[in-house]
Amino acid sequence: YYLMESSPNDWLKRGWSYLSGVSLSSILRGTVIPAEAEKVGAAITRMSGSPLHLRHVPGLTDVALEADMRFMHRKHGIRLFVVDYIQRVRITQRGYGQNDADALSDFSQKIADQTSRMKATTLILSQLNDEGKIAKSKAMAWDSEIAFTMSRPLKDGQKDSIHGGKVFRGERVENSRELMFHKTRMTGERGNKLLLSFDGDRQRFR
Repeated sequence: YYLMESSPNDWLKRGWSYLSGVSLSSILRGTVIPAEAEKVGAAITRMSGSPLHLRHVPGLTDVALEADMRFMHRKHGIRLFVVDYIQRVRITQRGYGQNDADALSDFSQKIADQTSRMKATTLILSQLNDEGKIAKSKAMAWDSEIAFTMSRPLKDGQKDSIHGGKVFRGERVENSRELMFHKTRMTGERGNKLLLSFDGDRQRFR
């Protein structure tokens, strides 16, 4: 699991909350009661014994990431790679005059080809702007075998609008997430849509 931006400590604490069912805010503030502390301790033990490799690599280049994935596969037999916020990878290999979106698209395809030869899977995570039209994200989605987007649904009676060239976002439901699966290589067709309940304080979906 390659972390390009977020803190490893925060990421681990989210995992402890998910596994223990203890409120993330209590873990972050250090206000857990003894009974909760036992659950958190069990979660920490469980995570420490897992085959997860967490790598905090801000500012990593495309060449270094490819090399590290090959190394981790040879040494540990990794079958699933996760690249969290791939837009933070510094692209150093690009064609003449190639823009950032095209360069990132080529790089994401390289990763897909490389992990396919390893008989492994790569999950690429990215952020979108409010309209879901960040060029880099769209470029990666086109090269993906499977793509899905997750967003907060609008509250009843709310809608997005544009006035004077500015986008005004309607109010969102904080404890829900809409998960939309897209067809292979983003053909424009939509697949299944799921509405999930999200307990942010315990990092759990239902």
